[in-house]
Amino acid sequence: MHVWCAAPSRLHAATPHTVLGTLACKPDALAGGSSICTVQHCSSSALDRQQDGSAESQACVGLDTGGSLPLLQHSLAESAAPCLRTPERLVKPLSFPVPGLRGSLSRDALAAISRRLQRLPECDVWSRRLHARLRSSHEAVAAHEDEQWRVQYCDVLKRFINLLRAKPLLERLAGAESIAYTFQELNSKLDEICVGVGAMDSSAQGQWQTHWARNCQVQATQLEAQVQATDPSLIIRQLRGEKEVTKVMLDMSSSLEADPSTRLADLKRATLERLRLYLGLDTSANVAERNFKWYIPERGVEIGEPIYTVEEWVVSRAKWRSRSGVVQDVTVKTLFDAVDVVSESVLVTQIRLWYELPGHPNIVKLYGGSHLARKPFLAYKDAPHSDIFQFFRQEENREVFWSTFVGVAEGLTFLHEHKIVYGGLTSRSILVSADNTPQISDLDCSYVRSVSGRLSRKTYDVLMSRLRWTPRERLLDAIPDDPQYKSEIYSLGMCIIEAMTQVVQFGLIADEDVMEKIINGEPYERPAEASDKEWGVISRLIAADVGDRRNNQFASQSWPIKESGRTIVGCIFARRALEKTKTKRRALRHGQHYHRRNK
Repeated sequence: MHVWCAAPSRLHAATPHTVLGTLACKPDALAGGSSICTVQHCSSSALDRQQDGSAESQACVGLDTGGSLPLLQHSLAESAAPCLRTPERLVKPLSFPVPGLRGSLSRDALAAISRRLQRLPECDVWSRRLHARLRSSHEAVAAHEDEQWRVQYCDVLKRFINLLRAKPLLERLAGAESIAYTFQELNSKLDEICVGVGAMDSSAQGQWQTHWARNCQVQATQLEAQVQATDPSLIIRQLRGEKEVTKVMLDMSSSLEADPSTRLADLKRATLERLRLYLGLDTSANVAERNFKWYIPERGVEIGEPIYTVEEWVVSRAKWRSRSGVVQDVTVKTLFDAVDVVSESVLVTQIRLWYELPGHPNIVKLYGGSHLARKPFLAYKDAPHSDIFQFFRQEENREVFWSTFVGVAEGLTFLHEHKIVYGGLTSRSILVSADNTPQISDLDCSYVRSVSGRLSRKTYDVLMSRLRWTPRERLLDAIPDDPQYKSEIYSLGMCIIEAMTQVVQFGLIADEDVMEKIINGEPYERPAEASDKEWGVISRLIAADVGDRRNNQFASQSWPIKESGRTIVGCIFARRALEKTKTKRRALRHGQHYHRRNK
């Protein structure tokens, strides 16, 4: 008796009763029959169809039964189990590519995660729970017709893999809160995915938060045990050099500001003291805690697509998770390369200077930055905006032209009062927010600009990129030791010309010729768009002789553009000067009264 059956190799792999190409059946296996049946041959095409799980591939394609077809079919079904009875096991499990993981498929990535879970022993509960959720929802995501869920699933998967990257113990301690927040965020995103693909009811969202506080305590306990069991020398050797040690210690110090009373904060404080004693550092003053509140660890910023470049800086949209766990949109300015020790010190001074500025409506807020990152960065408050040149491209915005530039003048005056020279004001540096408030942004001041110039050895290129906003005195001494506040007045005047004419200053004249005109003190040609009164203001702002640009220049002129029935007169320079005079008079009167009272 001969039978032709599909997929012999599958039968061979699935059951011990089979031999490749031959199936031996005991006589009693045929329920009373006396014959021995043997599968002698199977077609390769049938094997291919078997891999597809089709009904045709599971059927016999040729047979000689000798009149015992029902019994033989029953016997074959029993002998070939589970291969023939459960064809779904023969179907290759669904999977999909995960962009950014070197061609890995989703199932491969999930399998690889299993081997990484031990890298975060203090987060074992969170890691295994998230991994199990990713595995259980995988089939539904793979089978769903909407591609967006696979994209989001891949994003969660890649971030989870990155979270499980091997890290030194000290780095895990410094970023413990951030790691916990990341697990929260990934679980929340996975909730949305599971509901979207129908793998979970919306009422079940957030169930992963059960016992979250208790698991946070477990994380702290595990970290404490590991830190206490590890010698300080080994803790430090796990890091890659002095800079990494400094970075992690600074990270821990600055994190104490967010929540100084938690168990993790106590552990960080004790660990810092332990390391300071081991390294022989001065512990008499909490220098880092006092002076580095602005420090943002590199892991806290997720940089997106670039917006534009400014000399040695790349300006990008980004997301920043603060110490409190809140994620917000920011604008990040990143240096192309790392900085040397000298430039690092200058950059620290500059970041601190901007960070400690009081809030002002015409200055973009600096949240902080990192001078120790692989690519140093600064993070600013983000808002929908355009630069002032683009803003006045819209005709309807012309009605607020002069009031907008009064706001810019207020911002500059505020900086000058705090002993800060912007040192490179251009139209692109002035942003206009959604409520039409002008804000000085980019913060590419002279100190930071000189850092980037030294880094790239392109100081000349840096200067030329701002040539058309640069006054004569700056060209004669490109980086003066004594910053000239009055140079800002010239740059502001040039911004006004550019916004008014919607053409770059000096038009198509070559840079070399523009430089010659400025150095020779040639007066700027009046544009047709400026009225007599307007040019009377602007021409004094851009006077070639720095002495003709008085700090109260606007005070000597009326800005005669009407807005909502009111005339904008004077500038904030004069108003600020008046406020200072009143303050001095009050102080003087108070001092006289004090002396009379104490005679």
